[in-house]
Amino acid sequence: MPNYTLYINPEIEKRISELQYDFESGSSLLIRKSIDIIIDFPDFFDQLTYNNFLSITDSIVNAKSSMAGIRYVINLLRKKYLESLGEKKISYYAKEIISSIDMSTKLTIKSATDHISKNFYNKVNIITSSYSNTFLKCLKNLKINQIHPIVFVVESIWQNRNYSENFVKSCGEIGIFSEILSFSDLLFLISKSDFVMTGADAVIPKHGMINGTPSLKLAENVNKRIPFFVIAESFKRTDEFLINDGYDLVPNELISKIFSDTIF
Repeated sequence: MPNYTLYINPEIEKRISELQYDFESGSSLLIRKSIDIIIDFPDFFDQLTYNNFLSITDSIVNAKSSMAGIRYVINLLRKKYLESLGEKKISYYAKEIISSIDMSTKLTIKSATDHISKNFYNKVNIITSSYSNTFLKCLKNLKINQIHPIVFVVESIWQNRNYSENFVKSCGEIGIFSEILSFSDLLFLISKSDFVMTGADAVIPKHGMINGTPSLKLAENVNKRIPFFVIAESFKRTDEFLINDGYDLVPNELISKIFSDTIF
């Protein structure tokens, strides 16, 4: 449980703890949850001194220390509040950032959808790994645009959590056919697939991207036999990164294209 030097609403402590131990949500949803903590308790956050605000938001960032997006949006929120000299309340800027996040995701998905529409047929076989809310939304958007994806999800297990099963379940909920793929079947299915697409927890322009395991093993096995695409909003870009257990760094040389936006 976070340790504070000031009184904190127990419900806020609970939300930060839930964020820390949430291994089911994709990174984009976790970023939104981190900002929602501030939006949902305006009376508490709006009366904080800046130093106390720094202390509590440090705990939010440290709850998911490997996620560049959370660090980025929290730092942006701090900067906006500091530059305004308290002219507007913290919750106002938090809502403003949520709107920018939503637009960033929308434009990123449009970028991916436009590329796929122009370069592939209206039925595409896609290989993926780990769990990505943004990729899931992209699949839904492809379907709306009369492109029919079939998704092969490489078995993604970490600490007894089966992310591939969760992703297949989420695909079913939006009417996308998907099935779990073992690495022993991968080489055969590469020849039957159009491309790989994964999400990302962080994009490091000079190095590559960070995503849940086994993203690196998938990229190494594919080795550009088919395109390896990444879909990641601009708020996930960073020059500083930390690779925790359960995450992989996929180098730029194994990535064909990163779909993103220019909002942030």
